[in-house]
Amino acid sequence: MPEALKKREILTKSYKSRSSVLLLIGNEKKALKDIEKAIELAATDGNKRLLADCFIELCTIYESTGKHQQMFNTAKEALSIYESIGDENGKAETLNIIGIAFYNQGNFPEALNYYNKAHNISRKLQNTDLQILTLNNTGNVYLYTGKYKSAIDNFQKALKIAVQSRNLQEQAHIIGNIGNVYAYMGNYIEALKYYKSSDEIFDRIGDKYGLTGTLMNTGVIAFYLNQPHKAMKFFRKSLKTTKEIGNKKWEAMCRRH
Repeated sequence: MPEALKKREILTKSYKSRSSVLLLIGNEKKALKDIEKAIELAATDGNKRLLADCFIELCTIYESTGKHQQMFNTAKEALSIYESIGDENGKAETLNIIGIAFYNQGNFPEALNYYNKAHNISRKLQNTDLQILTLNNTGNVYLYTGKYKSAIDNFQKALKIAVQSRNLQEQAHIIGNIGNVYAYMGNYIEALKYYKSSDEIFDRIGDKYGLTGTLMNTGVIAFYLNQPHKAMKFFRKSLKTTKEIGNKKWEAMCRRH
C-alpha cells in the first residue's frame, strides 16, 4: 500500500475511533460528523472492509438516536460489502445488527431469525464474543415477549461461554439481564441478588457505564419494594457514576428518577 494511502487509512480509523468515544459520552452529533468523514475517506480510497466497519459504527449511532430504519438500511449496505469480500465475521456481526434493528421496531420473529443466523456463523468461526452477544440478544427478545424460561435459558448459555472465556464485563451484563427477568416476573428479591452480583463485577473492573445501569435498576426495585430512601441512595450513586462517564443523556435519565 502506498504511503499516502496508509496515512489516509490511519486518519480514517482515527475518525472512526473518535466517533465511538463521542457516542459513549453521549455526544451523538459530533460522533455522526466523525463517522461521516471516515465513511467518505474509506469510500474514496476504495477500502471496502474499512468502509463496512464504518457503516457498522454508523449503525450504533442510528440505534442510539432511534433511527431504526436508517440503521437497517446501513446494516444492509455493510452486509453486502462483507459478503462481497468474504468476511464471515463481519457478515455475522451485521446479521446481528439487522436483528437489533428488527427488535427495536418490535418485529421479534425477524429479530430472532437474524440473531439465529448470526449465532450459527459465530459458532462455526468459534467467535465467542459474538456467540455471547447473539444469545444475550435472543434472551432479551424472550424477556420482552414474556417467555421468561426461554430468556433465562439463553442468558445462562451466554453466561457459561462468558465464564469459560473469562470475559468479566459480559458476565456482569448477562447476570444483570437475568436480574431483569426476575424483575419482570415480580420476584424482586431474586432480581436484587443478581443486580448485586452484576454491580460487584462492574465495580471491580471499573466499568462505570455498566455500573450506572445496575445502580439504576436496583433503585427502581427498591422503589417497587416501597423503600424510597434506599431507592434515592442508588439513584444518587448512579448519577455520580454517569457524571464521571460524562454521558449527558444518561445523566438526564438518572435525574428523572
